[in-house]
Amino acid sequence: MRPSLQYEHDIASEISRYVPAERPTVSVDYADVKVRHQEADHWVEVKMNQGDNLMNPRFCYKHGRWGVPYELVSPATQTLIDHLNENDQAKEWIEDLRKFLATLRFTGDASNLSIYSAGRDRKADGNSVSVRQMKEFLRARDNKNICVVPHADVGKLVAEHYLFGKGAPAHYISCGDDFYRLSVDDPLGLVDVPIFSGFNRLAFRVGDRSRRHEIMPEVKLYDIKSSSFSVQPESSKYNPFKSLL
Repeated sequence: MRPSLQYEHDIASEISRYVPAERPTVSVDYADVKVRHQEADHWVEVKMNQGDNLMNPRFCYKHGRWGVPYELVSPATQTLIDHLNENDQAKEWIEDLRKFLATLRFTGDASNLSIYSAGRDRKADGNSVSVRQMKEFLRARDNKNICVVPHADVGKLVAEHYLFGKGAPAHYISCGDDFYRLSVDDPLGLVDVPIFSGFNRLAFRVGDRSRRHEIMPEVKLYDIKSSSFSVQPESSKYNPFKSLL
């Protein structure tokens, strides 16, 4: 079992000391831990620490616009899409890629190039940049960033992602030894738990460590007020689910 999955099971076990909870076998369309209380299900997103990436949608570029697959469209991904499409650095990055493809045997139309994170999409589009071509392009650059947005409301972005971008809304998030609500909407009545909030830069980059390439955002929040609540095992902080006994 991978460490992050084991950690999610450990968090579920810690919550289960006071209210039924489990790490169910579900798709990534759902948050990590399901809590059962008063005949209703409630979801908690789990991050091992505050340095974890807070959301992981994959992007594509086609017909001159950045986007995400239809099933990933949400208020949060739309905010990220808008950042990409409006950013001058991202526009320059695309132009640099077009010029680079002219030096290769690119058989598609570089003026209408496409970039996909999924291999099946690359195979279906003759204008798609291949994994080999993308890797060669990245080797010729100083870094793998497409662009950086210096100041973004990450707290709002993450809340939108887990409240409106999942199969069921997740109203709570555990980040290491800190536990937060994601909005004023508090179905479990954990009223003293602070709301997750804060600003940070957003970075959009190409991940190419594997045999493929993926367009992904870096959504992190380091400078956030700590919480006096925690569901991390062996924490000295107060477990908020104890108040539901």
